[in-house]
Amino acid sequence: MATKKTARSRAVKKPKKTPALVTVKVDAGLKKRWDALSKTVERARHAGAADWDALWEAVGAIVEHDPPLYELGGYRNAADYFLRALGENARNASRYIRVARLASPAEEETYGVTKLDAGLSFIEAKLGAMPAHPPLPIAFDKLRVPLAGGGSVSFTDARLEDIAAATRALSKKPPTPSSHAERALVEVFAKHPSFKKVRVRVRNGLASLVGIPIAALEVLGTLLHQTNWAPHTAPTKRTPRKKR
Repeated sequence: MATKKTARSRAVKKPKKTPALVTVKVDAGLKKRWDALSKTVERARHAGAADWDALWEAVGAIVEHDPPLYELGGYRNAADYFLRALGENARNASRYIRVARLASPAEEETYGVTKLDAGLSFIEAKLGAMPAHPPLPIAFDKLRVPLAGGGSVSFTDARLEDIAAATRALSKKPPTPSSHAERALVEVFAKHPSFKKVRVRVRNGLASLVGIPIAALEVLGTLLHQTNWAPHTAPTKRTPRKKR
């Protein structure tokens, strides 16, 4: 006895569509830069401690490039590149990049990476912002670290715990504005909840703002427009003219 075919059994299955191949054009200049820096990284890794500074300066150039050059190597993000290419976690790699960029090979040999990283955190807390590139505003051999019990010690003689304690003390105390422009920015940011933790520094006509939330960037322009950049001046007393 023949059985009735159901509608489902009679339905013709449609062949699956093969996804179309997408060709991504790679910028030749970026590819050349990635290849050159990758060779520097590999060469420095094999050289060992002698080329430590060159290694991490090249790594910094790769991850800080816009767009990040590690994408050309198939890495998802900076942490993925640090781990798979260098065997380092993101925290250590970021510290090494900062030290290599702002300290000299001679300073790295004299003080060691750990102490230099602590010193850079102290300088950043002291200044309110860290310069993007060398030279630093103060040399490590001239740097003084305040002690909790009073007095100070040279960076050369300071212990790691002394530098860490001095950095914590500075982080709790906001720096005194050095100019009217810096004071004006601090005051206008203090009035907005999203900007209360922003650190401001004005030097040589340049303003550095650290810690601005991405979500608050649209508000930034409005706040800057509302800032009173003119320095406050006391009213001039007019001397009454004597009657003749």
